[in-house]
Amino acid sequence: EAQKLLELLQAQAEAAKMLREAIAARDAAMLEAALTTAKQVSFEGQLLVDAEQLRQTLIAQQQAAAALSAALQSNSMSRLAEALDQASRCGLNTGQVQVAQRRLEGLR
Repeated sequence: EAQKLLELLQAQAEAAKMLREAIAARDAAMLEAALTTAKQVSFEGQLLVDAEQLRQTLIAQQQAAAALSAALQSNSMSRLAEALDQASRCGLNTGQVQVAQRRLEGLR
């Protein structure tokens, strides 16, 4: 019984380490792996919540970047405005956002 508890605590400590590293790296694949490991060992806590929120943010930012690329290729005012709004909502602030803003201003 004590050995099983010790193994669980060690596995949870390793999961916490993986979560911290994935959060620091802001890497979606690392976060996914760390979250899977954490759930497998019944890890709970604010670190898990933070990692899940970051994963959702990174996914939203990837989707916004893809929408910006498509909008830039289409050169459509409405698509650029919509993609810029999506980028703003998820906190995406890259050079691509600035290019899209300039393009939209040039189309107006």
